[in-house]
Order: sequence, then structure tokens, then C-alpha cells
Amino acid sequence: MSKLNTSDKERLLFPIAFVLLIALIPLSELIHQALLGRYFQALVMFFYFLSIFLFPVIIFRRNIIIYLAILSPLFLIIPLNLLYTLTFSTSASSDLTLLFLNTNKNEATELFKRYWIPLLTIYAIYISLIVFLVYKCVRVVPSKVAYYIAGISLVLILLLPFLDIKFETNTYYDVARTTINNTFPTSIGKGINRFLVEKQLIKSTQKERDAFKFNALLDTSLHQKQVVLLIIGESCRYDNWGINGYSRNTSPHLDKRANLISFSNVATGAFITEHSVPLILSGVGAQNFDEHVKRKGIFAPFNEVGFNTYWISNQPGDEGNISVHANEAQNKYSVLPEKDLGRDMTLLDTLSKILKQPGDRKFIIIHTMGSHFDYTERYPDSFDVFKPSYKTQPEDVNDRKFKNILVNTYDNTIVYTDAVIDSAISMANKLNEFSAVAYIADHGEDLLDGKSNATYHMTGAPPSKHVTHVPFFVWYSGQLQQKYPAKVANLLAHKNSKLSSENLIYTLTSLAGITYPKQNPAKDVSSANYKDNVQLLMGEGQVLYPYSICK
Repeated sequence: MSKLNTSDKERLLFPIAFVLLIALIPLSELIHQALLGRYFQALVMFFYFLSIFLFPVIIFRRNIIIYLAILSPLFLIIPLNLLYTLTFSTSASSDLTLLFLNTNKNEATELFKRYWIPLLTIYAIYISLIVFLVYKCVRVVPSKVAYYIAGISLVLILLLPFLDIKFETNTYYDVARTTINNTFPTSIGKGINRFLVEKQLIKSTQKERDAFKFNALLDTSLHQKQVVLLIIGESCRYDNWGINGYSRNTSPHLDKRANLISFSNVATGAFITEHSVPLILSGVGAQNFDEHVKRKGIFAPFNEVGFNTYWISNQPGDEGNISVHANEAQNKYSVLPEKDLGRDMTLLDTLSKILKQPGDRKFIIIHTMGSHFDYTERYPDSFDVFKPSYKTQPEDVNDRKFKNILVNTYDNTIVYTDAVIDSAISMANKLNEFSAVAYIADHGEDLLDGKSNATYHMTGAPPSKHVTHVPFFVWYSGQLQQKYPAKVANLLAHKNSKLSSENLIYTLTSLAGITYPKQNPAKDVSSANYKDNVQLLMGEGQVLYPYSICK
């Protein structure tokens, strides 16, 4: 048998070296799906994106180095996504990119500050591999080889969406669109584009928003001083609250709190904060998300009837869509987490000062850090109830062998949140005024539930029930109950009805005695005419899902 000459070796080495280089692009998605236990889906996604990035070989066959140069910025960020995938069992979707662009450096560095050593290690190995493979690639690809690669790639691009697990609940077009929009690396481009488009939309609708009027009126028979408080939680699961039937006593204070209603069937409007909070504040519903920038949010009706309004937050990511309605408050207080590690009880110091200020009517929103990762930084050592936790043990949030530590640490954030909510209620109750306190979480959290390897809340096609099922509490004062006994009775009657964050603006304004022309009784939980919410929510890439399919 004759030996291969140099030209033959180059023709053999090119496909191997080039394909291996391109295979680095979908490698993290292969790992992501495998970590979730979706092994067939891992292969489908891997070959889908491998095909997408192999297809252009037909265009650059005369100088493949140009194509690799075009891809070089992408190659440089692959290790970041690979580390993110290995650490959190997820991948950089367009929603994550949007979230990252709308946060500040403190929230971003909090996530990555402890991972710089593995990141440097990955980069060292990765760069060496890249240099070796590029060196082995030939500049000119034989036309026949290029046509074979491009042809096979095109066939796979067209056929693989039929095998995608999303095809079970979506059309071919939605599968392809969602996959492109929410899978690394095309998700990065989609996320940047969405950031720019939403920024422009917010800017271009400013005049329309400024002109928007609720034409709200206050019940003229209300002469009492009023305090209405809304607490927005973060990454908080319904199932991990003792008051909701959890096996652990994670809510020792709220369990004993009189006049408190916990609603059992409430769905978030979206699986990430950037979208869920604007839906809470505006009530437009997930199916009409873009409409929220064309109108004012919940502060406006309170402003119109003479309330003093306040926004208190320790969330460094209150930008973009959230800022649209947060800025409608007459007064804003930002308690950034550098000083207090993001612990929410500090926000109540500001609340206490506000309650002592002059003014007969006050509407206050507190946007908390709640159970946002890193869990250990969300509560002080005195609330380290369930042990061992990551307060004393090294973090390995994706290792199922230590799931108990993950859950212990998360549950401690719930115990702390229980204390925060109860303290806020106590402050309102001591005023002996017409008052109400509501709490709703923006979304929940995955904690290696069942056979899933998902953690946090970044899997959204569709999100899990643990991410979409959120706690919603309403506390009412004796004066409110005396004034509106029917409304309180309706709240109790609907505690197990289907609700969504969409219902909050209608319900809180009603409890405050505020009416306006478009205040829909069918969406007001305190109304006898309330009807079950359709419970639609936004998943990855703003794709809508019915809550009923979230498992």
C-alpha cells in the first residue's frame, strides 16, 4: 500500500481540523443538554449548530482563514459560556444576555468572582487547542469537499428541528426560531439586538407614556390615613414556604400572622426579572408585553388620586424595562448591596423613615434581592437555620450528591424573607390605619428537582413549575376589612383560583379604594366578578407558554 503524500494528508487533515474547530462552538450546548439528562436532545442541538457554522465553508472555500477570522470574536467568548454551562448547567440564552446588559458590574462580578481560577485554566487549555487546530487547517478547501460539507449541513439544518423536543409543543417555525434565538452563540446576537430594540422602544414611547392617564378616582368615603405596600420578591418558589404546605417550617412568622391570605395557584408572567417585574407593575399580561412601555404602571393611579409614592430597591439590575415604571414613583431610594451584601432587612430602615414622614396616603414598592444567588449573601448567620449550608460548606450547586446543602441554603433565604415580610407588616399594623401589604415573587427557582439537573431559573423553553409557580400573599388591616368586608371575603373566596402577576394592579388599586375606567373586575381578585386568569407566561425568546404545561 502506497504512503499518503503531503497533499493527501492535507486534504484529510482539513476536514478533521476544521470540523473540530467549528465543533467547539456548539460544545457547551451539547454539555448543557447532557447535564439536564436530555442526551438525544444534546445530539440534535449539537449537530444543528455544527451544521449552521459548517455551511459557510462553501462561501469561504478559497480562503478558509478569512472565515475563521470572522469567527474569532466568537471563539474568544466560548470559554466563558463553557464555564457558565459547567457551573450552572445552563447556557447563554438571549434572555441571559439581555439580563446581563441591564444589570451593573456588581451583580455580574458577584456571580463570577469565585470562578476566575477555573476560567483561566479553561482559557489556557482552550487557546492551545485553537492554535493547534488553526495551524492544521489548510487555506484552500477543495470545491468537492466544500460542497459535500455544505450539502450535508443544509440537509441537517432543515431536518433536525423535527427531532427537537420543542417540536412536541411548538410548530416547526417556532422550534427553529426559539432554538436560534436562545442557544449559544446566536443567542448572544439576539440578546444584544433585543437590548438595543427595547432601549429604542422605551425611548420612542416616552411621550405616549407621559400622556397616558388612568383617570383614577378615590372612594370619597375614605377619610382614614392609608398605607399600601407591595413587596416584590426575587427567585422565590411557592413550594418552599411552610405556610404553603412545605414540610419545613420556613415561615414561622407568617404562619402566625392574622389577616394574611396565601394564594395557592399563582403563575409568574415571565421567567426572568427583566420581564416579570414590568408585568407585575403594568398588568398588561405576558401576551401583550411590549404594550407596557406605551402606558404608565401601578404608580400612576396612586399618583393621580393624591398618594405619595415610593420605590425602594437593593436590586442593582433595576434598569431597562423595570426602570420604565420604577421611575414613575415620586420618590426613589436605592440601597445598593455593596454595603449590606444585598440583605433585605436593611430596606425596612428606609421604609420606617418613609412611614414617619408627613402624608396621609402612601403607596410603597420594595424590590428585594430575596433568594437571588449567591444564597449565602442573602441572609445573616443568625438565619442559618438549616444545616449544613454553603455558609460553612464549599459551594457545588450542581452536584446532586450535595443537593441537601443547596436546598438548606435556599430554604434559609426563605426563612429570612419570612422575617422581612412579617416585619414590614408589623410596621404597617402599628400605624393602626387603613393599610394593606402584598408580596409577590418575580419568579421561582430550580433546585435539582426530580431527575432534572437544572438550577437557578435560566431554563425557559418552557420554564419548570418551580420557576413559574410563585408565592403571593396579601395582608389587610382591621380598618380595611371594616371598610371593605366584601372585598376581603372575595379575596378569601379566590385564594385557590387561577391567578397571575397580571392581576396585581387591578387588585391592589381596588383594595385602596381606587377606581378607573379600565379597571376590569374580572381581573380583580377582590371582586365577586373575578374570573380565572389564563396564566400565560413568557419563556425563552419571549415565546408564550400556558402555565399548565410547565412540569
